[in-house]
Amino acid sequence: MQTRVVLIRGRSGKEQLELTQAGTACYQIKENTYCSLAITVGANERVYLEGLSELKRVPLNSLARDERGRQYLASDCTVSLYDTKINKDVYIPGYYKLVVCADETRYQCWLKFNNKFFGTGENADQEYNQMVFDIDAAFKKLSQVATNKRARVASILLIDELMRFLKAHLEAFTGVVANLKQHPQNQLKRGHHWSPALTGRLDRRSLNRMAQKPSDGYYVQSNQVNFNTQANQNLKATLRRLNFILNPLVNANNDEIITPYVDLINQLLTHSWLKRVTDRPLRRQAHQIDYRYRFMTQFLTGVEDCLRKQHSIAAQSNQFGIARRSSYDLYEYWGFISVIVAFHQLGFSDVPLWSLAEQLMANNQPIDGLPKMTQVKMTKPVELGTLKLTVMAVITYNDEMDHVDNGRSKLWIDSNHYKPDLRVDFFDHDADDTLIGSFIMDTKYREIKYFINDRNKDTMQQLLDYYYKVNSSDMFKSAHYVENIPRELLRVVSKVGIINPVSSDAHLRRWGLESVFAVPSDKRQINDFIDAQITAILNLVTILHC
Repeated sequence: MQTRVVLIRGRSGKEQLELTQAGTACYQIKENTYCSLAITVGANERVYLEGLSELKRVPLNSLARDERGRQYLASDCTVSLYDTKINKDVYIPGYYKLVVCADETRYQCWLKFNNKFFGTGENADQEYNQMVFDIDAAFKKLSQVATNKRARVASILLIDELMRFLKAHLEAFTGVVANLKQHPQNQLKRGHHWSPALTGRLDRRSLNRMAQKPSDGYYVQSNQVNFNTQANQNLKATLRRLNFILNPLVNANNDEIITPYVDLINQLLTHSWLKRVTDRPLRRQAHQIDYRYRFMTQFLTGVEDCLRKQHSIAAQSNQFGIARRSSYDLYEYWGFISVIVAFHQLGFSDVPLWSLAEQLMANNQPIDGLPKMTQVKMTKPVELGTLKLTVMAVITYNDEMDHVDNGRSKLWIDSNHYKPDLRVDFFDHDADDTLIGSFIMDTKYREIKYFINDRNKDTMQQLLDYYYKVNSSDMFKSAHYVENIPRELLRVVSKVGIINPVSSDAHLRRWGLESVFAVPSDKRQINDFIDAQITAILNLVTILHC
């Protein structure tokens, strides 16, 4: 093989990728960081890279298609893996295979893009996967409402495909697990141990140790069983991957199929010999002599093939998608969904999905991502002593606020920063929808210290403008509220919350800002922030209501 691939990591240096037939090398890359591949293609060789067709900055004169229609790189070029100017077409967290085909031989390695702010290791991957799952689940609900019949048929096809596969292999899977419990692969290692009786052979090492400790008995030769083999390490990784896939699928409709698999997997994972096996990343081994280990690998491949078909069918039926969105965008969508969930948990009404779906489908076209100015209205009856009213919260995503009071909107902003990620306006529904307050939440997929840094004054100014420069002529403009309210009581935006994935104790409250730490496994601060703002706004209502 003559092809050479060099990974260029911004200013931190270059690294030539190790391409082998086994393909075990894996190179870790942090998402949203400058990196590229400098590729020198050998004569009559081809370079395949997963996700290549999605990138927009690949030199067209280097691209070609093989006999199966797949894109590959046929000549020397540099492929940029991240471009700040194109936020959508980036490599999202996950594994991507790079393959070089030279004659009949394949050489390969892996690129693993890690998310930037959800920590490290397996927990970070779980946080990211849960975020995607939360968004996907919400979008699928909208799709099922918007394209009811088509989505329902597709959903049945998806479940049937996987269930048929699992049902057909349950007996074989059960037999393999039972066999592996009792007869796993192992290696015998020659060693020694102390024994009160002469139960084995003695050698020179035995005699030397016994001379040093004559009262301890016999230091006899013995064979020690070692289960920590590469095959067992790979088996453990395969079982963990299957558990990760199948566990979320358990429900009342498929309990008799999925549950036996989950139980069998957990039984084997907690077996005494497998507990002694080291955790290693999964390595797909093409040639395995032992049929039991080969079966497990092929079984996992079959399950993943079913899931790939699911994604393919779902993509055809879904009106709303998040295909290849960067973590910046995904975290923003997830923030919007989490705020809606928080309002529901705080006693506000359910979101009328049919109206939201109709709003998003105004042009009757599939939508990639969450459209700007998406709006959700939720209500809650409130008792403030003797005062009873219905509060309506209007949650708006990425609204473009007016710069002047033109009568078309109840709020405007005197700033060039006019598109907060989330704005929540509150109205007294029983008083002709009188505006009674508002707060803003901006999602930032970065650390809070980034805003305080002098080099990022514009970002900080944006957040300050959301707090200080949003105005309204309609606050408490109703016969139900007192007239001539002092100006200092009429700050339109009660606070600006910064949803971010890195816990911080930055002191921002003196500027009307507050850090709201939120990751999929911990959204408590979102609920706490919203609850505090609602309380502050209702306290003002109690003071000003006639």
